[in-house]
Amino acid sequence: MYFIDKKIPREKNITKRQEWLCHLIVLSGYFCILINFVTLVGVWIWIVRPAHLPYSTYYYWVHYILSPSLILLAVVGAVDLFVKNKKVTLTVKQYSVILLLVFCLAFTIVVHKIALVLLASFAIPVFVSSIFSKPKMTRNIYLICFVMTIACTLCIIPDIPQRIEAGYIWVELVSALAILSISFVFSKILIRNTMENLAELKISYETQSKMHSLMQFDRFTGLNNRSTFDEVFVTCINESSRTKEPLSLVLIDLDHFKSVNDSFGHAKGDEVLLYFSQLLKGLEGQDVYAFRFGGDEFALLCKYRDSFSLLTECEKLRLKYFQESPKALGLSITFSCGIASFNERFKDASSLFNAADQALYMAKQQGRNQTVLAENVLHGN
Repeated sequence: MYFIDKKIPREKNITKRQEWLCHLIVLSGYFCILINFVTLVGVWIWIVRPAHLPYSTYYYWVHYILSPSLILLAVVGAVDLFVKNKKVTLTVKQYSVILLLVFCLAFTIVVHKIALVLLASFAIPVFVSSIFSKPKMTRNIYLICFVMTIACTLCIIPDIPQRIEAGYIWVELVSALAILSISFVFSKILIRNTMENLAELKISYETQSKMHSLMQFDRFTGLNNRSTFDEVFVTCINESSRTKEPLSLVLIDLDHFKSVNDSFGHAKGDEVLLYFSQLLKGLEGQDVYAFRFGGDEFALLCKYRDSFSLLTECEKLRLKYFQESPKALGLSITFSCGIASFNERFKDASSLFNAADQALYMAKQQGRNQTVLAENVLHGN
């Protein structure tokens, strides 16, 4: 319930990042369609038309530019909508975007029949799959790309008989499969390195979290400590100043605690501290924070409460402790309180703390076992 610990779970952050990568890959699909379109238009202007190749303008634009671009655009758009569906699991989204790359490459190879250049491009999906750090996924994508490389080669064989006669197509196929296999090996190395780095980061994160927890809490009572109070206090002051919502500080001292240690021993003193700490823990919630400054000094920071409403609650707590302590501890224990609220008079952390401290001092001066408001101290009551 400590608002300084409210963080988005790490797992949720990782999931959002992975989904963002999926969207980024889909966006790269749109970008590739644009680049492909511009490239083919450039090929028509500077190569096909001047060379008077046996292609009519209509045939070239329909079969090599417009139709392929529209088909690719439809497929990428469908995957884009699929990835944005919140009901789809993350793993399915990841496979979808990688297989989208595989389809785009296979489609381009079959349409343009440029085996020498494009067969080796099946290494791209294998490399891209490594960003998800899932060895099994990368292996599956490698096997799919291996099969697609062979299948695409067989599909374009009827259209390139001259390359078959020269034996070039088989050299290109073997080279493409070799490049694909090498990319798979390097992808596995990248994944392993990434996973080892993530493991080290996780250990570092857990160590820092543990250290932060030790620094945040009083090790004996489990309450927030003084350094945590300093952080929370300033944060609450700034929030209250911005929202104009009430904020009150209660400083508490156990009465004659030193005499308890002197008369009954430190073990009994520890028992008293733990019992009182448990009492304060019972008050904690979303808007109430309990702290131990050290020794017999404690504090409550209460959001959305003014000092007058807290006066009644503190008095009930004081009477409850006084009545229950003989049965629980074997001796009567009392405490004194000083309460101050954030307002025009006490409008910063320093003045508010000093006001509560002065009210506590007045409670002790007037005989202890009582609660004093800072407002009454200022008015001399």
